[in-house]
Parts: sequence; structure tokens; C-alpha cells
Amino acid sequence: MAAPITEEEALRFIRDQIDSIPHLEALILLSDHPRSWSASEIADRLYIPDERARIVLDDLVERRLLHRKESCYFFDPDQTLKLMMEAVSLLHRNQLVRVTALIHSKASSSVSEFAKAFRFRKGDR
Repeated sequence: MAAPITEEEALRFIRDQIDSIPHLEALILLSDHPRSWSASEIADRLYIPDERARIVLDDLVERRLLHRKESCYFFDPDQTLKLMMEAVSLLHRNQLVRVTALIHSKASSSVSEFAKAFRFRKGDR
């Protein structure tokens, strides 16, 4: 039996693997309801456009968190990912503000890092 996933491990997973709230919500939805889903069904459930849902789901497939067969997406995890998603889902339910703040701060820091590349310093002229 695998060791339980700690809160810190779940937060690290979110920080390292999740780019946006739709990414997290799609992954939780598919892990909590294991069946094949179309991008359109996910879009309807997450209140996002179909194309955005497709992009999010394809990102999760690229990260090997979801699988795709034809135009359907599904969650078929190994034991470690299954336990991780149980921990992430619980953390999301119990600490929604903390989890969303983590995701939003990650996006903000990415933008800040990108902006730093274009800052002029004294002597750069």
C-alpha cells in the first residue's frame, strides 16, 4: 500500500502541474467521475468555451494526467496519481481560497518574470 499524500505534496503537485483553475477543475471532475468525457461536456460543466476546454484537456494529456481516445478524455491513473488526486480534491474542497491563490500567484509570478526580461536598468542604454 502506498504512503498517504501529504498536504505539502498536494500543494507541490498543484504548483508544478496545474496552470489554471480550469486545469484543476477539469482534472478533479474527471478523477471524481471516471468515464469518457468530450471536450464539450467538460466545457459545459466548467462554464468555459469548447475550444478552451479542448486546450486545457490536451495540456493535461500532454502532462500524462489524463488520456485521450479519439475525441474523448478520461482519467486512468496509476495508484500514485490516484492517491494524489484524492489529496488534491480534498485540499480543493477544504481550502479553496488557498488553492486558488496558489494557482493565481503562480500565473502572476510567470508574468512578472517575463516582464523582468524587458526592464531597462541604468547603463543598459
